[in-house]
Amino acid sequence: MIDDSCSDSHQPKRPRNILKTNPCEACRDHKRKCSMGVPCERCRSLGLECIYIVTKPPDDEEYFQIAANLQARAEFEQLRQQMDNMEIEIERLKELGSSAQKMDKISSPASSDGDSPKPTDVKVEPNLLDDVKCFEATSPPSCSSPTVASSQSPCRSESESSTSSPKSLSPLETISHTASSEIMIPVARGIKCISLSSEILADSDDNDQPLNLDWNVVFKRNGLSIHTNINKFQDLLSVLAEIINKTTDSMHIPADFLKTAVDRPFGYPNYIRRTKSSNFRIRNEPMELMKRAAKNPDKFKIVVPSLATNFTAKNYVNELVHRLMDLYWSCFCHHSPHLHKPSFVARYYNHYDPLQSHAVAAICAFMTNVKCLHVRSLIPPNLIVQFGEYFYTRARNQIDDLFDEEDSLETFIALFYVGQYKYFALQIKSAFMFQGHVRRLAEPLMKQYGFDNPNRVHDPDFVGQRECFRRICFALRFANKGMRFVMETKGHGIAQRLNLRRRVGYPQAQPDEDPLAQRALLATSMFFNHMENAKNIRIALQWEGEVPFEIVERFEIAMKSYYASLPEDFKIDLPLFPSMEIESVIRKVLDRDKPDRYAVLLLCRFYTNWMCMHEPFALGPGEDEEMASGQALRSQAICTRAAELVTILWDYHSKQWPCFMDTRSLLTACDLHYRNAASHDAEQAVRSKRMILTTLKIARRGYLRWVDKKWLDGLTLGDEEEESETEGCKSAGVQGTLEEEEKIRLEKVAAEEALCKKL
Repeated sequence: MIDDSCSDSHQPKRPRNILKTNPCEACRDHKRKCSMGVPCERCRSLGLECIYIVTKPPDDEEYFQIAANLQARAEFEQLRQQMDNMEIEIERLKELGSSAQKMDKISSPASSDGDSPKPTDVKVEPNLLDDVKCFEATSPPSCSSPTVASSQSPCRSESESSTSSPKSLSPLETISHTASSEIMIPVARGIKCISLSSEILADSDDNDQPLNLDWNVVFKRNGLSIHTNINKFQDLLSVLAEIINKTTDSMHIPADFLKTAVDRPFGYPNYIRRTKSSNFRIRNEPMELMKRAAKNPDKFKIVVPSLATNFTAKNYVNELVHRLMDLYWSCFCHHSPHLHKPSFVARYYNHYDPLQSHAVAAICAFMTNVKCLHVRSLIPPNLIVQFGEYFYTRARNQIDDLFDEEDSLETFIALFYVGQYKYFALQIKSAFMFQGHVRRLAEPLMKQYGFDNPNRVHDPDFVGQRECFRRICFALRFANKGMRFVMETKGHGIAQRLNLRRRVGYPQAQPDEDPLAQRALLATSMFFNHMENAKNIRIALQWEGEVPFEIVERFEIAMKSYYASLPEDFKIDLPLFPSMEIESVIRKVLDRDKPDRYAVLLLCRFYTNWMCMHEPFALGPGEDEEMASGQALRSQAICTRAAELVTILWDYHSKQWPCFMDTRSLLTACDLHYRNAASHDAEQAVRSKRMILTTLKIARRGYLRWVDKKWLDGLTLGDEEEESETEGCKSAGVQGTLEEEEKIRLEKVAAEEALCKKL
């Protein structure tokens, strides 16, 4: 009988099927189930050619693999270099041990009573002592005990306990002696006891005692370890001071340096720690709104009806464009001069048909969405959105027609302002797309208008065009920074990517410009030069969890020196942080000196920087002031005083120049007032509530008509709330209730519509 298992063992094995996860191309095209065979069942039954296409990984994954391999190679090379350095160091120690042995034989013969260096301070792991050998010197015999420090070791003599006065040591020898008087160096399979006693190189003229520190050196198979009695930073300071005082006569460490000074909750007083609680409540509302608009753009879309025929007539539109451009030069450019007016007007502005330039159309669309009360008084509120879309459509159509023809400065300007129009209209994704076009167009224009191109430097027209390009680049820099924050994208900014400072430089005031535009440029350049110089300090203060107080002091010194270096016509005669008990005196100084908007703006930015830099280290809402550290209380006082000064300055600014306020600075100050309104200090709480009302008055004076009470989180303002409502009506030009204000507003709208029709 033949065994079945034997017959099966001689049968040929079935070929192993190769598992495939992708269908063949025929099944993929017809969306049929594929058996993954070679060929598959469907292709075999239909007589089709069964083809499998192996998909390659994307280029970015391939790049990541290459980058990872290169990084691993670099780390391996660094590790190999460290191992080579360690081997060189071990060889050097071996040579040092052999030279020390020779010197011990020549200059330090054995004493008559058999004294020998005692290796009691050095411990050796027992597993290393396969064969323990000592140098064959005159006094010590071979060591056989695994514990070198044992009392039964034959390496110790009977008179080893007797003390002898060691000789004086140099600074380097003293530090070496602090580790131990004996060092054992492992060799191959054993350890040779090498005496590196400090008496070898001792000076016979001085008999000062060396430092007696209880330090141990342990040699292991894979390295060594030094066991010291230093358990905290104060111990290290004491040891270093003792070593320096022992070895140098000219320098002495004062006793105050060694005092232990521990700040109660936050550690050492030379460090300041960031608070964990967040105070960003009111200022985050606009950013959260913009983030929601970026994530859900469909919810923020509005249907804009088209303009009537009488509004789109050429004469009316041209007159409106002239008025908007006049407001752009006389209002916006006195705040942020983005363009060189003589060069732009001479090159792109046609008085008879201004909208033939897509840059002019884009600027007009941008002006309909900016925070300018002059524009609100020119165009009726119910027509602003329609005119904005009309100008945007004109600019967009012309950009589409000319975008691929040439890389022109006009297209660069138009794309920037179209992106800003979309940004203020809360169409964040469209604005981000336009900013991407501007960044890509900036690189070829950089070759034409940058410092690398020396041609036409002395041509006045070229200088004006370069100034326009330079200013738009720096405006794009700050717009792109805010856009990346809203879109929550990572990456380098346009300033670092294009290297603006080296290739085009900072914007400069030109002699043929308006004097107010020149002052605006000077004020902006002075402030941002200072911010660029203090960039490293700001990064350390903003991102580190625990910051040395020295960095805070460096920041404060830099801020003081910056403001002291300003010209006199850009400064206001006020103390650095005046007491808020003399608030009326501060307002009298402002009314008496009547500083221009640029001096007020620079001082607002100055105090805003103090406020933003110290805010992370100040107390959070509800934190106990009695248990706070001195630095936290100091930061709290600076933030409070700076926020109050910023509010007073913006109150003065909004009365004189209500357009284009820095709402971010104002909301930051309002956040601090909101936190201080819950302070245990009753006087501070009352003053903070009054400052909140002042902040709301400033906002109502320009843009904020109704306040969302959820921002205040149930904060009751008392009787002053009714006063704020009355003040809001006064700012509209009438005293009374909100219903009367709305009635007057509708009457104004009708009058403005009639006025616009007459243009």
